Amino acid sequence: MFRGKISLLALGGISLLFPAAPAAAQKKGPPPSSRSASRPASRPASRPAGPKGEKGQPGLGKSSFLEEAGYSFWADTTFKYVGRWTEGAHDNDLIDYTRLGFGDPRKNLVSGGFSGRFALDLDRDRNPSHPFRTVDDTYTKDFTARVYRAFVDLNGVKGNPLKGGFKRIRFGRQIFYETPQTLFLDGLSLQTLSIPTLGDLSFLGYLGVPSHIFESSPNRDLAMGGAATASPWRNGRIRFDYMHVSDRYLGTNKNDDLYGATLYQRFTPALLFHGKINFIDSDARDMALDMNYVPVDSDLVVNARYNALLSDQVRHTLDLDYFTPIEATYYGYSQYELFVQKGLGDLFYLAGGVQWRELRRDSKEGIFNHEFKRFYFSPGTTDWPIEGLDVSVILEYWNATGDVFTTAGLDLDYRLTEKIDLRAGSTYQLYRYDALVDQEREKVRIYFGKIKYKATKNLNFRAGFEFEDGDTEDFATLTIGLQIRI
Repeated sequence: MFRGKISLLALGGISLLFPAAPAAAQKKGPPPSSRSASRPASRPASRPAGPKGEKGQPGLGKSSFLEEAGYSFWADTTFKYVGRWTEGAHDNDLIDYTRLGFGDPRKNLVSGGFSGRFALDLDRDRNPSHPFRTVDDTYTKDFTARVYRAFVDLNGVKGNPLKGGFKRIRFGRQIFYETPQTLFLDGLSLQTLSIPTLGDLSFLGYLGVPSHIFESSPNRDLAMGGAATASPWRNGRIRFDYMHVSDRYLGTNKNDDLYGATLYQRFTPALLFHGKINFIDSDARDMALDMNYVPVDSDLVVNARYNALLSDQVRHTLDLDYFTPIEATYYGYSQYELFVQKGLGDLFYLAGGVQWRELRRDSKEGIFNHEFKRFYFSPGTTDWPIEGLDVSVILEYWNATGDVFTTAGLDLDYRLTEKIDLRAGSTYQLYRYDALVDQEREKVRIYFGKIKYKATKNLNFRAGFEFEDGDTEDFATLTIGLQIRI
C-alpha cells in the first residue's frame, strides 16, 4: 500500500493567495508556522476531516503548584530570527509566538488560555519607503506586542455552582473559527450542552467588542451573534449562524448582519461533503462546496471544490470585509478545483489537477483577485531512490488573462535520522502574497532549503533559507527558530 504524503507541490502555486471567499479569510492573528513556498495552505487529508472544532493543546503536563488542585498547565513558545534582504535594503527581527493554558475543560471548573506575539526590530529603520516596512514599523518603539487570545472559561462540570445545561462560559479575548467569518472578540460567550433527544442540538451565543489589534479606539464598535448546531440525521451535521457587527472605521459608521448555513454529510465511509452559503444583509455573499472521496485501502484521494463570491463587495464592517479597504471594490468570482492522487505500490504515486478562477465581471482584476487557469501534473516517490528520501516533481500549465506559459518545480524531503529532516527544492508561484509586508508579487520563482531537528520531545529547532527570483525584484529570507513545549 502506498505510504506517501499528499503531493505538496501540486497543491501550492496560488492557494496561499486566493481564499475560497472572503468568509474563509483570516483577519488578524499570528502568521502560519514557517514553511516553504511549496507547502499548500490546505490539502486533503489521507482521511477527510470532519467539522472543525476547538483548537487542540500541545503537550499537557502537570505544574507543581497546581498539581494538588488537579490542574494541568501547558506552554508552547517559538522564538524566531527573521532576516530579509533585497538590493539596497535589509531587515532583521526577533519574533516570539507564545501560547499558554491551564486546566482541562473536561474536568476542571476553571480553565484558560493565552496566545500572543512579541517582536523586536533590530534595524530601527522606520522609513515609510522601506521595502520591508510592516505595521510594527509604524510604532515609535522597537519592541511591540500583540495579544490574540486571553480568556478564562467557566466549565459545565461537576461542582459548578451555576449548574444548568451549558458547556462553557468564556470571558475575555477570544477567536471564533466556525462562524461564517472568523471573529476576534473581547467579551463573553456561552456554549450549551447538546440535547440528545433533539438531534444533539446545541447553541452558541456571544457579545462584545471586536478586537481590532491595530485600531487605536474601539469606540461604538459592537459584535454579537449566535449559532445553532444539530445532527438531526445519521452522519450529518447542520449549523445556522447569525452575526451582527457595528464598526466605526476611518470616520464612517457601518452596521452589517451576516447569516450563514453550513452542512456536513458523510454519505459513505469514503465520501464526505461540506457546503456553506452566507448572506450579508439581504444579499447572497459567498458559497463553497467541497467533496472528498478516499476509498479505504485504495491509495486514491479525490477532492473537488467550488468557491464563489456571489456579489461584488463594496465596503462593509472591517470584521466582515478584509479586502475592500485595499481594493475599493472586491469583485465577484467563481473558482473550480479538482485534485486527484493515486498510489502505485509502496514507492510511487501520481497526482494532478486543475484550478480555474473566473471573474464575474471582465477586466476587473485587482490585488488578491485574479483570473487564471492552472493545470498541473505531479509524480512523486516515497523512500526512493534511497530510504528516507521523498521526491516530488511538478509540471504546470498556466493561462492568466492571455499570458500562457509552462513551469516546473522540485521538492526533496530527506529524513536523515529520526531527529533530523532536510528539505530543498524550487517552485513557481504566479501570484505570491507576502504576509510580512502585506504585498502581492507576480511571477515568482522560489528556491528553498530547510532543516528540522527534533532535539527532544519538547524541544525543536528549525532553520530555512529562501530566495525569490521575482519579475521585478529579488528577495532573500533567512529564518532560524526554536520551539519549546512545557
